Amino acid sequence: MLSQVQTLLVTALLHPDENNPKTKKLLHRLFSPQFCLQTGGLRLDNTLVLAPDDLLNLNITVLQIGMSMGPEMVVKFIAKLDALRDLNVKSQVIELADEDLMPMFAYIPVVYSFKNTINASDFMSVNLLQQALYAVLEEYPILVGHLQQIATGKCRVVIDSSNLNLPRFQEFSSSMHFGEFKEANFNPNVLPKGALLPDAFYTDGWLKGASKPAVFSITRFRDNSGVSLFAAVAHYVTDANGYDKFMRQWAQACHNFRGNAPVDVGAAQVTFDRKVMRNAIPLPQQPPISTLQKLYVPGGLISKFTTWVSPGFRGQLIKSILASDSISAACFYISNDKMEQLRQTVRSILKDNIRISAHDLLLGSLIIAYAQSIIKHKEYAKPGWLEWLSSYIFHVPWKSPSHFTTLGPADIRHRLESAALSKYIGNAIVATMVLTPIELLKMPATPELVATIAHSVRQSTDAVTKEYIAQMSYGSGLESDMPVRPLIYKSQVLERLMCTNFTRFGFYQTDFGWGSAEFVGPINYRLPKYAVFFPTRSDLGGYHVHIVDETLTLDLLKNNEFWSRNFTVVY
Repeated sequence: MLSQVQTLLVTALLHPDENNPKTKKLLHRLFSPQFCLQTGGLRLDNTLVLAPDDLLNLNITVLQIGMSMGPEMVVKFIAKLDALRDLNVKSQVIELADEDLMPMFAYIPVVYSFKNTINASDFMSVNLLQQALYAVLEEYPILVGHLQQIATGKCRVVIDSSNLNLPRFQEFSSSMHFGEFKEANFNPNVLPKGALLPDAFYTDGWLKGASKPAVFSITRFRDNSGVSLFAAVAHYVTDANGYDKFMRQWAQACHNFRGNAPVDVGAAQVTFDRKVMRNAIPLPQQPPISTLQKLYVPGGLISKFTTWVSPGFRGQLIKSILASDSISAACFYISNDKMEQLRQTVRSILKDNIRISAHDLLLGSLIIAYAQSIIKHKEYAKPGWLEWLSSYIFHVPWKSPSHFTTLGPADIRHRLESAALSKYIGNAIVATMVLTPIELLKMPATPELVATIAHSVRQSTDAVTKEYIAQMSYGSGLESDMPVRPLIYKSQVLERLMCTNFTRFGFYQTDFGWGSAEFVGPINYRLPKYAVFFPTRSDLGGYHVHIVDETLTLDLLKNNEFWSRNFTVVY
């Protein structure tokens, strides 16, 4: 059953009446310059029907459009109608919280790789994907807003219903078969150039102030054998919890569209109001001094400067400080059997009442092997005059610190007594830190050492109490440049690692209607000294560990005896 608007469109294209004002208004909206720039033209079944230049030509007639498409394409076009309609989004302003400022320089970029196991001709149809995306965007208006800086270091998202900042959605084709991509162990480096942009840094359009809060692309492999879907969401919008919720709602909407089922994208199931989190966090009972002294460092001209520029320029500046040509990425895999062996070993050493999670074991193992690799790295790589200059500018002593520092986010939703936080889309996270003596990490990786470090990770997680959350939340906003200080002045310290855990998210339950993904992982970031844990398919079991750092450090990690005994190289 066609809707009234769909019937009008089909009638207009097959039997054009140039004098019908409704027809003119409808077609003007559908083929508007905004639509042309966002989609790169009108595409049906992956075929370019009308190029952007044609659509931008205001003299093009309804008859010419109908003739260009043909009757069959006109009928197929109705499936794209909902994706082209005006979004039902009201104008509003969302003031960002202090917790949104620290990750503002970054995107959350994930690649979902799907195999066409059912030989579907409409496999991961761009029309259906866009149709479902637009339906879900009405529930996520923050993804069509414009980021604005309103005061030094403070930002807000302005959603203007007449000037939406629509996501960019591109399609690429690859001469590679999906089977070949699988043989390459899903290494994102083999995907077409441009298919994985932007990278981890929020720099898109930084000179023009036209950065996109969401960017999507799909790479279609030869013979319609499969696709890779790249989805990047600006980190100021939400953390990984909100990212996963959005992706699964998008997938469910597409699943429903494909099956002609009613589309319920979860109305009223999410909130973007930063007051929800602010009201849930209690006031600190003690001054947030000791915690902040460990996590943050004194500011300087560079960190102050980043608060005066636009967010896009800030991302470009941080990228220029952190990224280098010597940075590469690696992916490792540990099976459930290996994890269980580690768990049993640790439990036999620790007391029975001490809980050790998979995260504790993963991060504990990584701290040991990575720190030992860094220690060897410093033996091989002696500093030159550029390193000395860099150390002076960024307050980084070349001399080794007494402790190895591991930072990571902790979700606070379940740690605070607030039902509203379960619906919150934003950065409901605080930083945690594990400090490990360097002298301890120089010891062989015995079961006792693994148990000690895993227990230390557990203590760091358990320390995230309501008081800790209150201190961190209050303290992070004391000075405008505090969120970026660790990135600028601590990222150069070799004995330091940032790690994120994505293993509890439902990436492999994200089914757009053609089955779940074969592989889900991040792009190969150019963000050094960063690791992220990902889940694997249920039939495979275990975990993937993605690490980005200098090539020498990764080579030493691969050859670390303890690490190579438990983790295998994926790519």
